[in-house]
Amino acid sequence: MMDLIVVNVTYNTQDSPYYEHSGILNNAPFTITPMSAANGFSGGFLLKVTQGSSTTAFKTTTPTTPLTNIELFANIVPVNEGKSILMQLTATKVSGGTAPGSGVCQF
Repeated sequence: MMDLIVVNVTYNTQDSPYYEHSGILNNAPFTITPMSAANGFSGGFLLKVTQGSSTTAFKTTTPTTPLTNIELFANIVPVNEGKSILMQLTATKVSGGTAPGSGVCQF
């Protein structure tokens, strides 16, 4: 199970991005699948987080706004001799489309 906070930056087609309210997921199940030439490239991993029956998910509005049908997908690649992880991700909501993102985790 995974707990996470997603800071949602929405990109406009003009000008610069603007910030939406953060999304918070608690107790979300996830899977990690190794990549290959058939589903990406060798050496990377696919992470999928889904909203399960015990997951709480909401936007940090006042009051909070419940979220449903959440899925997160990430390509994860070890870099820096395995000391860092590069992530490219998209978060989807059945009625809300997709939002891109990226990040680096340093160990």
